[in-house]
Amino acid sequence: QYYGEWCRGDKEIEVEWIPGGNCVWRQEVISCIGGYNPNLGRKGENTLLNSEESEFIKRTRNYDVKIFYSPEALMHHVVLPERMKIRWLMSRHFGQGYTAFQLEVLEHKKWNDKNIKKRLVRLFGKFILNSLKSLRSVLILKKANAIKRFFDAVYDLGNFYGALKFMISNEKK
Repeated sequence: QYYGEWCRGDKEIEVEWIPGGNCVWRQEVISCIGGYNPNLGRKGENTLLNSEESEFIKRTRNYDVKIFYSPEALMHHVVLPERMKIRWLMSRHFGQGYTAFQLEVLEHKKWNDKNIKKRLVRLFGKFILNSLKSLRSVLILKKANAIKRFFDAVYDLGNFYGALKFMISNEKK
């Protein structure tokens, strides 16, 4: 049974991004770029952060690193049974949304009270919109679309949580 698929055709092509669980790096690339950020990535049961590979891939853009998709590459990834449950998938998507905001902070984007509050309103609006789209898809029996929209809403909620947590921590300073 396939849990996920990332297919870009039947020819080797250069790509801008590749899923982190499906990539292999040359040691000299890892050394040159500085490796994965140790402040990202899941550590234990209660860590929301992930996307250490996405942050690494973003840093490759500062170097002359080319990323290729190869249809010949085959990966067997052991997925633990608990990671096939809806609760874990929700936690994963929420964590990815949370991490997305943390990555923006790491990239030194400047936030002030005015633009963080605008961002919170926009993120909450995205969460509500995707929640309503998910409900609409359920009502018109588009199951696959409903599932995607549901997880989009969970991601947006995680992103909102990251922004809200950032704003609250800055108010305490």
